[in-house]
Amino acid sequence: MHMRLCYLLAIGVAMFGAVYGTAVAEPVMFISPLRVELPPNEDVAVITVTNKSEKVKYYQAVLSDQAMVSDTTTMEVETFPYSAKKMLRFMPRRFDLQPGQRRVVQVMVRRPEGLASGDYHTHLLFEEDLSAKAAAAPVAAAVPEGSVKFQVEATYSVAIPVVVQHGAVSSSVAITKVSYSATAAQGKPALIAHFTRSGNAESGGYLTATLNGGHVIEKRRLRLYRETDHYQLTLPLDASKLVAGQKIEVRLADSFSEDAKVLGATSVTLP
Repeated sequence: MHMRLCYLLAIGVAMFGAVYGTAVAEPVMFISPLRVELPPNEDVAVITVTNKSEKVKYYQAVLSDQAMVSDTTTMEVETFPYSAKKMLRFMPRRFDLQPGQRRVVQVMVRRPEGLASGDYHTHLLFEEDLSAKAAAAPVAAAVPEGSVKFQVEATYSVAIPVVVQHGAVSSSVAITKVSYSATAAQGKPALIAHFTRSGNAESGGYLTATLNGGHVIEKRRLRLYRETDHYQLTLPLDASKLVAGQKIEVRLADSFSEDAKVLGATSVTLP
C-alpha cells in the first residue's frame, strides 16, 4: 500500500498573516482480494472495493507495470518482458462510493495469439480521483484578508498484483547459500541467504529461520516474480542473543504448518 500526502493550498500571502489549516487522515478503502491470479482456463476475475471512510470517495484505477528487483521490492517500469498490461481490460475505471458502499471491478484478460507458456503480471492501482473530488467539492469560504488557508489531507493508493497464466506453467525455488555477517545490517550482525528461481513462472515459499533449532528469529512469505532469477535476503540479528558456535537453520517450505513439504534447508554456524 502506498500513502501520499496531497497538499491543497489556497494561498493569499501577507507577511505575518494568520494561518488556518486542517490535517485529515482516515481509513479510506478496503480491497478484496489483494492479489488476482488468472489460471490458463480463466479469463475473468472480480475485485471488490469498499469505502471505509465516513465521506464520499472518488476512485480511479490504472494499470501499472511494476517489476521486481533483487531485494523483492517492486519498482514502476515502462514495460518488461513478462508484462500482462496489454492483455488486460477492466471496468469501471472511475467510480464514486458513498460511506460503506461497495463496488465490483471486473478484470478481463485476452491472451494474444502465439503467447509463450508461463505467467505474466502487472499491478492494478486504485487511488483517489482528486480531480473528480475537486469538481464535486462545494465552493470554499472566503479567506480573511492577510491570511493563509491550507488543508493537508492524506490520500491512499493501493496496488494489487494481477497474474495471468498461460499454457503449461512450472517453477521452483532453491536456497543456494547462507552466510553470517557481523556488519551487513547497517553495521550490525545479519544472516544473508541467497535463493534462485527457475522455470517460466513466479515461485516462492514460506521461510523460517531458527537459532539452535528452537528460537524462531524470522518467518516470512517469500515470493519471486518471473523476472527475478536470483535473490539475496538480509535478516538483521539481535547481537545480544548470539553466541559463538550456535547454529542458525534456514528452512523453505510450502507452508508454515508442521507437516509442510520442505523445499530446501541449510544452516550456518556462528563464528
